[in-house]
Amino acid sequence: MGDYGKKPSDRDFRAEHGKYENPWDLGPLLTLLLAIVFTYLLAKVDNTSVLYLIGGFAFTNSFLRLLPMIISYSSLLFKGNLVTEDEIVMGILWYKMSGLLFLKYLPSIVSIFVSAICLMNVIRFLNKRLPSLMSYGWLFTVTSIGAFLVLVKIIPFLDEHFRINWIR
Repeated sequence: MGDYGKKPSDRDFRAEHGKYENPWDLGPLLTLLLAIVFTYLLAKVDNTSVLYLIGGFAFTNSFLRLLPMIISYSSLLFKGNLVTEDEIVMGILWYKMSGLLFLKYLPSIVSIFVSAICLMNVIRFLNKRLPSLMSYGWLFTVTSIGAFLVLVKIIPFLDEHFRINWIR
């Protein structure tokens, strides 16, 4: 997310980040593939204990790209510009490289559709395969929101104190 060797608390955390152009960001692709794989496994695995784990991964990976895309396109509606997310940046770079306008939106639209289809299937499979979990829908929703809020606090902490600097 930021420059090599810099922490989010550093003033120039992303000073060089804007200069780096990667038209093939594998992060969103990997997340979408995991959403597909775990959704598929949710339909195939019979062990109830394992289903809880797989269901959690399927649910989470479906949301990991859907939520940022919803936020980005909501920003377009309410503020007039897209929030910069991986798929948005990739699309802009594809458009610059090719001149084809539809490529500007292709990564984000694919991300939305794949995530939404996986999420709908995850909910359907959870209702079918783990009805006791889903019969308390409010509990599942509150637990999911709670887990999300915990992650919102944990991820910045981890990013600040345990940096993974992939590019040098």
